[in-house]
Amino acid sequence: VCKADLVTNGTFDVDASGWATSNVDGSFYQSGGGNPGGFAILNNSPMLVEMYQTISGLNVGSWYTLTWDMESAYQCCGSSDTPGAGASIDGNTYQFIVLNTQGWTDYSETFQYTGTSNVLTFMAQMNGTDTDAGFDNISLNAVSQGAPEPATLTLLGLGSLGLGVLRRLRRKV
Repeated sequence: VCKADLVTNGTFDVDASGWATSNVDGSFYQSGGGNPGGFAILNNSPMLVEMYQTISGLNVGSWYTLTWDMESAYQCCGSSDTPGAGASIDGNTYQFIVLNTQGWTDYSETFQYTGTSNVLTFMAQMNGTDTDAGFDNISLNAVSQGAPEPATLTLLGLGSLGLGVLRRLRRKV
């Protein structure tokens, strides 16, 4: 069963409430230019900058998909060969190269929650780069647990058949 989005204010439509920052120079919220509406910019030359929030409602063992849009905020200063922006949650860090010409691009990562950390963090200017990244439409949702795959059903069927045969054999003995 899918849960509702677990991120607070991932669209930045009105402001950046729900997010804390570290090392950001000035305001990181922009009221226009997002995808659409407002968005967040992580910038401060040349140190790691972050925005983060604690996520509630994660269940150990469950699968989640994190999605977001990212762009080169100022079309400047990123590295073409070193990841300069990323996201992290639950001990997983996802790093990306954001080219200076990059417009809004969709990103998606799926992970199984282990309980290591429920702090969702987005970063820019990673790995010594000066990558200024814009973020919008951040969402975190549980992955729907659909019907089992056919191979799983086959194994369950064979296991049940085997148990039935064993019971019959024991009754005869």
